[in-house]
Amino acid sequence: MHQIKRNLFGYRQEDVDQYIQGYERESQIRIKGKYEQLDDIRESNQDNKLKIKATIKKIEALNQKKDDIFNSFVEQLTIIEDALKSNQEEARKNRLLALTKLQQKVDEVENWYSLLTQCFMDILAVQEKYQSANLQK
Repeated sequence: MHQIKRNLFGYRQEDVDQYIQGYERESQIRIKGKYEQLDDIRESNQDNKLKIKATIKKIEALNQKKDDIFNSFVEQLTIIEDALKSNQEEARKNRLLALTKLQQKVDEVENWYSLLTQCFMDILAVQEKYQSANLQK
């Protein structure tokens, strides 16, 4: 009877080497895929950071605009108070109309500010989600 030479737990050395090489190729492909996923996540994270920075700049600009409008509103209010004390009824009505328009603009800016703040919070939530997803991997 002819005996077959066996190595490594009863398998032929060639079979073992071939299996290890195949497993190594599969592992390299999976590792490459994971690195590509990581690169995609990093790119997405960078995009989100840029979006957040842009949103912050918009919010800061809107805050400045809101402050300017508010300061203008206060100035107009002071002018209106002086006019009410010294001018006729017609002048008083015209100033009140201007004040109403200014108040509408303030309300409009505050609405935009609220909307942008909500967008900013949503972006932060997405960023935290990606960061927590990255930490879990």
